[in-house]
Amino acid sequence: MRRIPDDVGDDDPVRSVIRDAYRITWLRNHMLWRRGRPVFDGLRALGVRVMLLKGAALVDSYGGDWGARPMFDVDVLVRPEHVPPALDVLEELGWVPEYEMTFDWVRSRARTRRHAWGFLREDGRLDLHWHVLQESVGSRSDHQFWAEAVPAERDGIGVLTPAPAALLLHVLEHGVAGDNAPPVQWIADAVHVVRASGDDELGERLAHLAHEHAELRTVHAALGAIATLVDPAPVAPLVDRVTRERRTPVEWLRHGSTATRELAARAAGGNGLLRGGVELVVDRLDLALTSSPMRAVVARGVPGRTGGLARTPAGDAPPIDGSFELEFSCGVTLDRYGGPGWGRPEPSGATARGGAARLVLPLADPLTAADLVVELDLHARDAPATIEVRANEHLVASELIGTDTTRLAVDIPAAVVARFTPLELSLRRARPGRLRARGALRIRLERLRVRRA
Repeated sequence: MRRIPDDVGDDDPVRSVIRDAYRITWLRNHMLWRRGRPVFDGLRALGVRVMLLKGAALVDSYGGDWGARPMFDVDVLVRPEHVPPALDVLEELGWVPEYEMTFDWVRSRARTRRHAWGFLREDGRLDLHWHVLQESVGSRSDHQFWAEAVPAERDGIGVLTPAPAALLLHVLEHGVAGDNAPPVQWIADAVHVVRASGDDELGERLAHLAHEHAELRTVHAALGAIATLVDPAPVAPLVDRVTRERRTPVEWLRHGSTATRELAARAAGGNGLLRGGVELVVDRLDLALTSSPMRAVVARGVPGRTGGLARTPAGDAPPIDGSFELEFSCGVTLDRYGGPGWGRPEPSGATARGGAARLVLPLADPLTAADLVVELDLHARDAPATIEVRANEHLVASELIGTDTTRLAVDIPAAVVARFTPLELSLRRARPGRLRARGALRIRLERLRVRRA
């Protein structure tokens, strides 16, 4: 057990509180680790290298003491190309994606947009990362982290952990930019990493990584907070070295609009603005969910001339016969019928992202040659907006959608239904003027019905 401070007397009730907290933390951490152990075994059997992050990676910084720092989950990093087999291992072992998402959703949508996703099994929790930093998600962003990883052992398993400077950068970035990092915890973690590193070049390496990942401003602010709240001595050399590093154009983009921040996230880590820009376009257009990326690009300028464009993550969608209603708050429904342009399903419906969102609707035989009515229950996310609906790239409706649920009934002639198979609906904002951009499609789709006219 870690030593209790000398100023806590033997009869002080605080002593028993500290002892109990330590025991609970030690037990809880080992339970989380043991729950995740089969995942490591499964990945190793496939030859997938694994790097620990956050709590499990910080054990050595806390003197190897599993009870000194609470873990809320086990965080593991794999290379982006190893995400599919890692998801297969998790699915085979009975883990489920958090927030009622599906494995198809993680594979097809989250993997290109996020740095990680959480998974649950009984009382265990595991975060699968494919990028270390949530604001550095380009295809080359993690090369240095892997190249400088340090071999370690946990419970008899050989794993990797980030080098001290990389571990410190992750702690600082997650503490400042993360949405669920306990403030006291990340500060304590950073102090322990600095004290345990024993690396005379820690400031040099930290400044280099912060520069490379466009996080100089974040790191400087975080180190300043530690100096103010804890002790300036350990971090003073780091602050001095980081201050002397010049910000890159990517870092200036990071503090701009939403679009420039997304570009910065893909350009950081040595990925570069050109490659990052291409990756951003591929992501925003969801080209991985199109039948042909080139056809999708051409169709934006010449609609209705290229045939069906979209596909869905799940190819086993039951044909629609008009007897059931599709609820888009359900992840399985979005996987089966949602093509490019959709974010995550929520209780209020599936969220559109980017400039257009497509639906792929396989029809049962009686509907393939009939006049149809498609009813869409929609609502705008923030302000009313006029949207257009195209069926098989033919304009069939244009209507103002409010922030309350709007039922939009779209008439589709049989001739339009028969143009492409399956029926493809495209939703996008109406152009506000000839020379003005359409803007993002900020709506949610709640449910959909198809019936004969």
